[in-house]
Amino acid sequence: MLEFAVIVAGITISFWINEWDSRKDDSVRQLHYVTGLISDLEKQLVLFENHMKFSDNTISNASAILNEFRAKGNLSSIDEINDKLSRLMYSNKYPEVNTIFNELESTGQFDIIDNDSLTSKIIKYYQNSNNFSNRVNSNMDLVYYQEIFPIIKSSIVIEPKNFGYTQKEIELFSSLNKSFYKGLSNPSQEFDLINAISLSIVVTNTNRSYVATIKEEAEELLLALEKELLEIQ
Repeated sequence: MLEFAVIVAGITISFWINEWDSRKDDSVRQLHYVTGLISDLEKQLVLFENHMKFSDNTISNASAILNEFRAKGNLSSIDEINDKLSRLMYSNKYPEVNTIFNELESTGQFDIIDNDSLTSKIIKYYQNSNNFSNRVNSNMDLVYYQEIFPIIKSSIVIEPKNFGYTQKEIELFSSLNKSFYKGLSNPSQEFDLINAISLSIVVTNTNRSYVATIKEEAEELLLALEKELLEIQ
């Protein structure tokens, strides 16, 4: 009878140890995922902020060109018009940082996070983020790159210095300025270019509003994750 009791006790203790080890492993994994999600969101929020600043600069530049065009009646009279148009060739796609969420999704370990409400918020945020990503990138692919970019590209002198290359020996505008200003004076090209600039404002402002909306959701989720981190540490 004593031998049987010892065996039962041994099995029970072994079960408790295994259960404790399992819970410890789950706690470690939960901490890994929560801290990882926080890190991803912090990085993404910085990128969201940069995206919005870039959008503001693009809208400001495009609006300034249109206002000067309205005041002066033609594009060729605008100071540094080639540089200003060149800046409209820069673009920004949706900033995604979802390494840890993808890991969670691929392993199916959402139940590692004990807080069911938080899990729902995480899934909802990344679903919404993916939806906004599709909207922003669709606007870039279907409108910007197909409708706006080709017109601006064909209307300017592409100088390397305008795109981060500072070699002094490369100076193209002085050799091509006659053709450049002649093109700007062409009514058909002027019409297309003004429409392209106006459309760039619409697209940029639309994408900025998408990013601003999801940025607010990211900030709310970050706060919830930081609260959870305090409770599980």
